[in-house]
Amino acid sequence: QFRRIVEEFDAGETRYYKGANQRIRKITGAMVSLGVDRFFVPGSEVQYDLRWRNVDRVSLSLVPIDLTRDIDTTERKPYQYADGIQIGRTAPVSTWTFETGDEGEHRPGDDKLTIAERPAAGAYMLIAEAKGETSRSLVLVSDVLLSTKGNGNKTLGWLTDLETGAPVAEARIFFWERYYDEEWRTRSVEGVTAADGTPHRS
Repeated sequence: QFRRIVEEFDAGETRYYKGANQRIRKITGAMVSLGVDRFFVPGSEVQYDLRWRNVDRVSLSLVPIDLTRDIDTTERKPYQYADGIQIGRTAPVSTWTFETGDEGEHRPGDDKLTIAERPAAGAYMLIAEAKGETSRSLVLVSDVLLSTKGNGNKTLGWLTDLETGAPVAEARIFFWERYYDEEWRTRSVEGVTAADGTPHRS
C-alpha cells in the first residue's frame, strides 16, 4: 500500500506521500531497542528485553559506569538521562552477540533474555548495536537502597541496606534535579552519607 502511493504519485500530488515514505523507511530500516525494567541484587540473573527489526545479529556489551561521575546533566530531559551517561572510561565486563533469526520479511522480533555472567554490585550500561543502530539501558546491581522524600523545595534522602534496613555510611551521593524557573534548569548536589545514612554536602 505505501509503495503503491510513492510509485504512482509524486510528492506534490497527494498529502499521503510524505507519510508513506516515512512508513516505508520505518518498515524496511534496521531497528534495535533495549529495555531493563527493574534493578537486581548481587548474585541474581540480569534479565533484559530486546526488540529488533531487519537485523540478523545484535552485538551487546555491559559497561561499568559511575553514576556520581558519568552523568551529563546539561540540556537533558529527565527521560533522556541514559543518553547523557558517559561511557568509555572503562572496558566492558562482558560482550556477546545474539542471533535474531530474522528472515528478511521486515517483521519485528522480540525476546526476553538473560546475561550469561552475573555482574557484581555496581551500575552498568547495557548497549545493543546492529547495522549502525544503537540502544542502551541502565542496569543497577545493588544491595543498598536510596530513598527520598520531598517537602516543599527541600528533599530528604537516606541510604539503607536493602536486606536489613540499617543505614549505610560513607557512601558518595549525587542528586540531580530538573526544574522550571521561566525556563528549564538543572541543579545537582553531591555529598557523603553520615552514620544515619543521610547525605551531607562534600
